[in-house]
Amino acid sequence: MTNTHHLIEYIKLNLKDKPQCKMMVKTIVSKCYCKKRSTNLINDLNEALDENNIIVSPSLTSNSPALNSWVYFSYGDNNKLLVTPKVSFNPYPHQTLAWNSMTSHYSKHKRGMIIVPTGGGKTTIAAKWLTDNYLSNGYNVLWLAHRIELLEQAQETFIKFGVSKSSTLITSSQHNSWTDISNFHKIVLSTDRSCLSKLDYVKRLINQGERGLYIVVDECHHSVSNSYLNLIKNILELDDTKDINLLGLTATPIRMNYDETQTLWKMYDDKYNLDRLHNYYVNDESFNSKIFEVSFSELISRGILAKPIPLSVVTNVTIEDKLSEEELKLINTFGDISEAAINKLANDSSRNKLIVNHYIQNKEKYGKTLVFALNIEHCKTLKNEFLHNGISCEYVAYGETNNKNIIENFKTTDTPQVLITVIKLTEGFDAPCIQSVFLTRPTNSETLFRQMIGRALRGPAAGGTQEGYLVDFKDIWNTFTPVNSDYALTPELSNINTDGSNSGNTSKKYINDKMLDIAYSILREKFKGEISNIIESLPVAWYQWTEITDGEETERIIIVFSNYSNQFTDLIKYIETNFTSKEITTQDAISLHEMFFRECPDPRPDINEIYNVITAVKNNIEINKFEFEESEKFNPITLAKEFKDYNRRDLRTHLSVIFNMSHYCQKIYKYQFENFYSVISREIDILLSKEDMEMAIKNSHSPLAIPSNITLCNPEFNLYQIKDELLNIIDADTNKSLFPEKEIPNLKFIYTNEIVKNYFSKYRPSDNTIIINRIFNCTAIPGIIREYIIYSQICFSLMPHNTIDRNYRERLFKFIPTQNSILEVSELGLDIKDTPNFWYNECDKYLFKLSKIYSINYC
Repeated sequence: MTNTHHLIEYIKLNLKDKPQCKMMVKTIVSKCYCKKRSTNLINDLNEALDENNIIVSPSLTSNSPALNSWVYFSYGDNNKLLVTPKVSFNPYPHQTLAWNSMTSHYSKHKRGMIIVPTGGGKTTIAAKWLTDNYLSNGYNVLWLAHRIELLEQAQETFIKFGVSKSSTLITSSQHNSWTDISNFHKIVLSTDRSCLSKLDYVKRLINQGERGLYIVVDECHHSVSNSYLNLIKNILELDDTKDINLLGLTATPIRMNYDETQTLWKMYDDKYNLDRLHNYYVNDESFNSKIFEVSFSELISRGILAKPIPLSVVTNVTIEDKLSEEELKLINTFGDISEAAINKLANDSSRNKLIVNHYIQNKEKYGKTLVFALNIEHCKTLKNEFLHNGISCEYVAYGETNNKNIIENFKTTDTPQVLITVIKLTEGFDAPCIQSVFLTRPTNSETLFRQMIGRALRGPAAGGTQEGYLVDFKDIWNTFTPVNSDYALTPELSNINTDGSNSGNTSKKYINDKMLDIAYSILREKFKGEISNIIESLPVAWYQWTEITDGEETERIIIVFSNYSNQFTDLIKYIETNFTSKEITTQDAISLHEMFFRECPDPRPDINEIYNVITAVKNNIEINKFEFEESEKFNPITLAKEFKDYNRRDLRTHLSVIFNMSHYCQKIYKYQFENFYSVISREIDILLSKEDMEMAIKNSHSPLAIPSNITLCNPEFNLYQIKDELLNIIDADTNKSLFPEKEIPNLKFIYTNEIVKNYFSKYRPSDNTIIINRIFNCTAIPGIIREYIIYSQICFSLMPHNTIDRNYRERLFKFIPTQNSILEVSELGLDIKDTPNFWYNECDKYLFKLSKIYSINYC
């Protein structure tokens, strides 16, 4: 591939203000950075000239004209919009249906949107329809998107369908300026930010179209922001003599709150005045905004898309301690990992071996695999690692001379089995044989992530596979939250019905499918143990705001879970008081995280979430809070109290009615009634066992009295010393023999700052911390109770996935206190018996009585 881009831009610059320019042939060769005229150079140059509708006279061949001869350049017929399409195109049925619906819709309306899942070809649908019906019939196109990659993708799609490249113009800091627009430009592609201050040039684009303009908004669910909405409103008002239409493209026509969703649907419905969208309350009145919709599941059932199978591989790699404070600040500011972080990940040999070994262990399942590496050096490193382990492997990247042959071999032969590349593949790459994608490069850009996973989601009808494996490699991050493979399962269906009503509660407390999936995904990201109860994944609230960084609009969402809801509210109040004028650093966020969430069980908020809140408050950005109330209807504790006296047959009948009548209950429990039933049954068993325990305690007497008031010790009991004595690390090996499978982990122990009502003790897997309620820092509470509390959490920390199962309970039954504690309770009058589970039963009864007297949760 020769470099003709610089020459083409030079010619276009010279043709900007005059009809013709001239150049010597030897200058042409030089400006292409070539030493001599070659057949490849001339072929590439003629193709580039044709794409840009530039005529050269006399014609250039590999041997004429002479190097010292002059040739002349000029634009061809400005009306020659279409050239020969680059590809033949056979549309899918849903694309044909979409075109018919669009043609019918715009015969009656001026605004609307199409809803097509990722991989369903939204850009293709719009570009082909506009090319065939409007570009040659007096209309121009303004294509808006919030990211430059989307603009480049749209331009390539138009060119694929035969639009000459010279008829298109991308305006951005990386491409062209609005001042470069000429009368032969039919399609201008721009970010909304770039377009905001260039309305005069937009009006020029409208005037250049004989009949009018189509405004296309890609990813139109972003267009509800005030700046985007005002931009569209102003463009629609630029010229009332021309036919100006608005077309939105999206896979997700919902926002995180109901009001913004309503705004979106009204915005693309021309019966609503854009000046007064927020004044309308829509109840039974129909929306006209939806032109066409096809579901993700429908495209899978038709074989157009493969069924996504997301998998996460935990690497346990952390590099943040190796980054400078400045590098961490860059990650926080720009929301993506820095070049330094990329290099450190790429050079982590253990991570690279894990990637290769994971493939080797599953190569029959994964089949042809595309690996997205961090950078070109990482491509080379991974290739060597694969080859060293006997796996046929190649990589492709910009500037490599053998890309075309490697890709062709990958598509048509058995080797290579693995192909490695970086995020932006060589132009024209298309390999339906790909069955799996390895995502080794973390990113929080949904656009880039969709491009990567889309390589493995070509269904059988598209020459691809029935299923596509999406494998991401999960590192440990505090300042960065990458998109993971579960993103592919996020519902892309509208929760708005065509009658204008919402399918759930119309308040801002409405829980939609997307919120449930996001909440559950975040919980799995933050909580390293097993999620034994799906109801725990429901948030109690979320905070939402929009901020602009370097001219780019970013929507921030922080989901808050019940275990730290109050602390998060206190945090925001503290920030509003203390950070309005202070310069902020990453260390501020770390300090606040320690101050407010030190004793919080998993999941905890991320440090970057706290940093973002501080930034928003400091910049006087309005932060909206939305709360959830529906979750209480399906709270297992609430239902257990209601149904605890039912027999199991009646219980099953009543719960079945609740489950079948509520979409949200089904969603929460993964559409499995048995999941719902087993969770409620377990909570009922816990309630009944507590009642039995209460009765047993009433009928028994223990000399281990509960203190009538709690006097805290100073200095406090040393939890580490208790742990060491309990495990007999100093004197013997009695209790440590209870842990034969593995060594005791390097645990951290902390007291809560105050006596808390939520729990007696908790193990936090994210940082191997055992949190002990400060009530146990009291001399009036016997030492065996402190030892039992610590022992129970050590047992819990050693359980696979931190689960409460038979193995865990059997270990609790074997609890043996230290000799000092045995002597203490003996002196208090406890009749020590050599019976099974004696010490467990005594501690359990004591803690139950303590929980009743001081109203502390104990289960």
